[in-house]
Amino acid sequence: MVKVTYDRRSHAVFLRGHADSAEKGRDLVCAAVSILAYTLGAFVLGMKEAQAAECVCVDLLSGDTAISCTPCKDEEDDVTTGFDAICRGFALLAENYPRSVTYETV
Repeated sequence: MVKVTYDRRSHAVFLRGHADSAEKGRDLVCAAVSILAYTLGAFVLGMKEAQAAECVCVDLLSGDTAISCTPCKDEEDDVTTGFDAICRGFALLAENYPRSVTYETV
């Protein structure tokens, strides 16, 4: 099971575990979780490039992912909106595949 934790105040998302809903290479839930994680990572790196965020962490490791950043002054709303939108995808996966994904906002 993939456990997704979103720390909204810290702009951080942590993913632990594996979906295990099908064999490796055919696991559509795993693929969905992965593309959301990669999308969030790209978003954070793009915010850094645009000088809208600093202290960026994008560790995309199999079974143990951490993505976070610190918004620059006057950019917090945009960073939060991006995190919220992508994390909604994790929440939808958890709702539709509760045996494979859990989602929590802290």
